[in-house]
Amino acid sequence: METEQKKLIDKLREPFRKDDLKWRIQAAGKTDNGIWAMALVYITSRAIQERLDEAVGIENWKNEFRNIENGSMCGISIRINDEWITKWDGAGNTDIESIKGGISNSMKRAAVQWGIGRYLYSLKERFVDCVMDNKFKNKTGWEKGKTPKKQGEITFYWQVPEIELWAMHEDDNVFINLELQKMLRGYIIDSGASTADFRKQFNVQEASMITKKEYNNCIDWIKKNATKEASAKPVRLAEE
Repeated sequence: METEQKKLIDKLREPFRKDDLKWRIQAAGKTDNGIWAMALVYITSRAIQERLDEAVGIENWKNEFRNIENGSMCGISIRINDEWITKWDGAGNTDIESIKGGISNSMKRAAVQWGIGRYLYSLKERFVDCVMDNKFKNKTGWEKGKTPKKQGEITFYWQVPEIELWAMHEDDNVFINLELQKMLRGYIIDSGASTADFRKQFNVQEASMITKKEYNNCIDWIKKNATKEASAKPVRLAEE
């Protein structure tokens, strides 16, 4: 029985896939050096629901909400050995979609009581790269943001950070990291190789879609198809 409970705990606490994680701007501003912003990662209520479906089955969990002053309480119940066990937590209403935001946040906090997404508390908010160039508007891996009203609500675009390796789901730990992505993009441009031909060759739209296993092949392809000598060569990954 203890083994079954441990399996349940491990499944509930399993890191989320990249697609289930969202980032939001926690703070932003403008200085003489340009726009700056700090982002924080979180999971959606939908991702929590899917995790519970996967871990215990749709018939073995339920949630309920209670109104509290300026907020909501959420109780998530899981049926274990034919007994319903409920864990509660609450959150205040939010500035945006006030009541709905409070309900959503209370569910996220109740989920943490079960260990769901608890590891995300160790991922602190961080500074992100910011630009004001509109060409980043629809670029994969970039989001739109605005400075506070007192600083003119200036529109900017910020790059979604990467999750540390220890916090990645095993399904996501197959792609090259942000540093290698930047290096690869720079090498293509510097070498004069065709970006369109590169995308067609490896069936990708962005460098972020290149896996670690493909990376060295990409370097070899760029070198072979270069039209000029690149000023710098990217590092190669050690063969597994």
